[in-house]
Amino acid sequence: VNINLANVPVENATFTPAPTAVPTTVPATSAPATQANLVGGVIVFEPSQPTCAQTFVVGFDVANLGSQPTAASGTVSLVDTRTADGSQQGTTIGGFPILQPGQTFRVTMPLTISTYYAEQHTITLVVDSTGQIPETNEGDNTRTQTYTLAKGSCP
Repeated sequence: VNINLANVPVENATFTPAPTAVPTTVPATSAPATQANLVGGVIVFEPSQPTCAQTFVVGFDVANLGSQPTAASGTVSLVDTRTADGSQQGTTIGGFPILQPGQTFRVTMPLTISTYYAEQHTITLVVDSTGQIPETNEGDNTRTQTYTLAKGSCP
């Protein structure tokens, strides 16, 4: 079959596509509200007198004083500094599990300091130092403790 289109009128029409809908911006949602509140508490040393070049354990109580469980487990960071000039002498971290409301967990962190014996040191402990666990009050997560490092067998 042959069709002759020579006598068919041609229209000069232009095609205008329908406008593309602009997607509406979805507002960002904030992190879910939480009623967990991690608080740093008691600090203990074992043995009670840290000695130069001998490992001692720092125990640090972390409590959830909020009304909901924490959203995740977390960490505690520890920094030992020479009190005289603030220079860092050692660091370590410890961990704790998800804490239920009212629950306290003792985080234990071994530490060995071999500098500046017979001088005062300051240990600074921070619960959830990276801010990974949502909580009602981030301002009660830090505790400090000073001690004098005994000479022991250090030269």
